Amino acid sequence: MNIIKLTVILLITSMALSFICSEKSFNPATILPFCDGEPINAYHWGGLAVCVITAWGYYRLKKHSDDE
Repeated sequence: MNIIKLTVILLITSMALSFICSEKSFNPATILPFCDGEPINAYHWGGLAVCVITAWGYYRLKKHSDDE
């Protein structure tokens, strides 16, 4: 579990640093499914599926660590 936490922290830190160094601005809400203002397409449904699977995985990891 510690390796997963470290990996997530490093990934988020590297993304934040990359965004800051790019000097570009955008609305962060546009990365969420159905929030980019475009007509609904397969990519929106795929993004929603990724979000649900990720939340389910974190729930299972948390439930497993509580059992120990």
